[in-house]
Amino acid sequence: MLTPYMTLKETAKYLKLSEITIYRMIQRGDIPAIKLGRSWRVHRNTLEEFLHRLAYPISSEPSDVSRDMIDILEQEIDRLVPSNESLLMRKSS
Repeated sequence: MLTPYMTLKETAKYLKLSEITIYRMIQRGDIPAIKLGRSWRVHRNTLEEFLHRLAYPISSEPSDVSRDMIDILEQEIDRLVPSNESLLMRKSS
């Protein structure tokens, strides 16, 4: 029978990562876990939810990378497409 909580070793095996990597991720708060005495435990359902959020992020705000890309594209559009002002000046000439 599977218990709802996994040890660090079980979590590492489940995610196919090293135990030290799992430990570091827990320390950084990347993986939600609780400490019982001297050992860490990761709840299976919480881990599944965490992985699902990583795989399918829901965000109304664009990421920093997305914002940077938007800025670059807007600059390129401004450079390549003449502004309305310059179009009006050409038509009046």
